[in-house]
Amino acid sequence: MCYYVFVGFCAKGKGEEALIDIDELKEKLKSVKLLSEEQVTDIVNAVMNRLNPEEKPARQAHVYTDEPIDLSARPEGFNRAQDDDAAAERIAEMRKIPFKRENRGKTPEEIFFLQAKSMADFEDDYTPPYQDHNDLRRQELGRYFYGFQSMSVRNLRIYYTWRTKLRGGELLRTTLTNAFIYATELIHCIGFDSKEEAYEALKSFVEGYSALDSRFTNFGRKWLKDFAIFYDLPAELVAENGSSADVLRTLGEPFGADDEALYDAIRLSSSYKPENSRFCTAYPKDYMHVVCRVYRALIADDAEEAFRRYVGVYTENAYDLFGTAMFCARNCSADRVYRADGMTKYASKDGKWYVERLTRSTKQISELGRLLKNIDHMMRKRWKFASKIKADGLSESIAALIDEQITAYLAEKRIRKQQSIKLDLDKLPSIRSSADETAEMLLTEDEPEEETDAPFEKPMQAKPDEATIPDQTPEDNKEPEQSGLPELTEAEKALLVCLLNGEPYADKLRLLGVLPSIAADSLNEKMMDLFGDTVAVDNGEKLELIEDYIEDLKGIVEKL
Repeated sequence: MCYYVFVGFCAKGKGEEALIDIDELKEKLKSVKLLSEEQVTDIVNAVMNRLNPEEKPARQAHVYTDEPIDLSARPEGFNRAQDDDAAAERIAEMRKIPFKRENRGKTPEEIFFLQAKSMADFEDDYTPPYQDHNDLRRQELGRYFYGFQSMSVRNLRIYYTWRTKLRGGELLRTTLTNAFIYATELIHCIGFDSKEEAYEALKSFVEGYSALDSRFTNFGRKWLKDFAIFYDLPAELVAENGSSADVLRTLGEPFGADDEALYDAIRLSSSYKPENSRFCTAYPKDYMHVVCRVYRALIADDAEEAFRRYVGVYTENAYDLFGTAMFCARNCSADRVYRADGMTKYASKDGKWYVERLTRSTKQISELGRLLKNIDHMMRKRWKFASKIKADGLSESIAALIDEQITAYLAEKRIRKQQSIKLDLDKLPSIRSSADETAEMLLTEDEPEEETDAPFEKPMQAKPDEATIPDQTPEDNKEPEQSGLPELTEAEKALLVCLLNGEPYADKLRLLGVLPSIAADSLNEKMMDLFGDTVAVDNGEKLELIEDYIEDLKGIVEKL
């Protein structure tokens, strides 16, 4: 142990002038009782060898000179970018574009567009210099959104070779860098004469390449939508909310839709379901028309407040058009608005894009449902409906508006009924002929054949000429006898008899377990085949028969 300690201690003088006295060192070593004489001699000799090493030979200087490269060992196709002078020159010219005087100060997006445009028709057929060139990870640049200036000549030639095959109809999987660059070229319509052609090419590429690499899917879908927005293509390409957008568009523009379309939009956007209401089921058309009248009146009175209360509220946020793609927005300095659907619109203001979306909550759904329920409540009162429902937060202003629209609707309905009754004077001869035939048949049955001539005029004189002019054609008059009278239920018969005789009908129908409104609707349906019209109507207080059909109905009752 002491041997190694002393050797290490004495070795500290290597390379420096030795300051150790050898004789003194021997004496100190001999004082160590554990060391023998031989061990002391060995230690001293080892120290002397370390302090006086043998001289090493000097390193010889080597001079390097130019030597020829052995090309026989180069892999086939190595560095072909330098061998292909045409491709190298074309790429070199493209890479000079950022340094031209007229392009100084341009943004990277503008430089990308100029470079892509200069290489729009370029084609290449290049094989990478390494054998495992199909390993796409070797070609990735580390990030997806790169410009041409950041790509090496080898990567550029790989890209243009892949693009050449793609344009020829061969879609191959490549790096995401190459896929994004090609999609960005399509966004700028590089290689296409019209925006419509570029859109179709982008759509085809997004669908095809997304099947090869799912990482591209979300980017591609957004760029397709943004392409339609920027180039103002049809809104159907940007439909984001499906049928719900059509419903909300109808609610926002109620005067451009008919009653059926508007009523469907209101019903689908409401918490109140009219199909579950007994009154709405009994009078579906009346309820539909009144609801539409009330809603249009609310919009006409204060469109902004009504839309906010019953439809929704628009919120605006900044919109990143084309995401992180290197997009150069050319010739778009003017502000404009793109309406995607009834819920979303995009706007350009001072070169920046914003999206305005309709925010709809349960508050609007509940408010619209409350409106429909209150309309149902007030119509039941005016129609004298048997069952009632309570109003739901009905204010005086809304009640007055609903009542006004109900009154106007009933007035228009009466006018339409009066206008629908018309006499066709051209049919009088055929009607008289039919009446003569009927009278002759009656006389033949009651009187002997030889006495038919004498009393023949009596039934004709019993009725004035005006009474022989019905609303129906001769064919309609003969139909009951040819096809039979309608089969009426006990409730329908009781209602018809009561209305003809001016008797109260509510108690009789109650005993039969049928509501007057239900009996009236079923009666009208069966009489529609005979008269082509309803025969029993509600005047707002009670049911009554249309005066023009009373005589015919009396004849039908007599034959039941």
